[in-house]
Formats: sequence, structure tokens, C-alpha cells
Amino acid sequence: GQPALSPVAIFSQLGSLYTLAILLYLMFKVDWTKTMHRWLDHPALRRHKPEVL
Repeated sequence: GQPALSPVAIFSQLGSLYTLAILLYLMFKVDWTKTMHRWLDHPALRRHKPEVL
């Protein structure tokens, strides 16, 4: 009887999420900083700027 949430299972899940994030980054090669600045400079978002930047 293995515990439902064994450390190995948790790490393997985190590992696949991390791998998926890397794959998405490699696929799209998004410059997140430029994208964020573009969104933040959007006129509609200027009024709703988050407090923490």
C-alpha cells in the first residue's frame, strides 16, 4: 500500500508541468517582457493597471 500522494508522484507531476512549460516556451519563443509591456500599454488596460508591477 503506497500512500496516495507519495513524494515521487508529486515530483513526477511537477516535472511534467515544468517540461510542458519549457516545451511551450521553445515552441512559441514568446518574449514575455515585450508582450507584457504591450498589454500594459494598451489603452483599455491603462485604467485597470495592477497595483503591483
